[in-house]
Amino acid sequence: ALDDTARIPSGVSLFGGFAGTESSPEARRAINFAHETILKIDRADASVVEIHDGRDIRLDGLTFTGANGKPGVVLLRCAPTVVLAHCRIARNTAPEPGAGLSI
Repeated sequence: ALDDTARIPSGVSLFGGFAGTESSPEARRAINFAHETILKIDRADASVVEIHDGRDIRLDGLTFTGANGKPGVVLLRCAPTVVLAHCRIARNTAPEPGAGLSI
């Protein structure tokens, strides 16, 4: 669990869904969440992940959960090279629409 929002800088890729025996991201089974990798925030009024002015970022095979008072994932002024693939955004709450994802 995270104590504070994860801020992902440009050029970073995060992959989840590994069982531990794979030798590459292509070998994992993230698409069916057989080996779910969860990023959970344990602090009120915080997002799980925020990307501001990002480019060349890939978040793949991850679950984002636990945001309370802010969206789970925030993408602000990002280039089209920021990719969320095979991700699950669930069980986040916010006072406004967009509790899961704010773009």
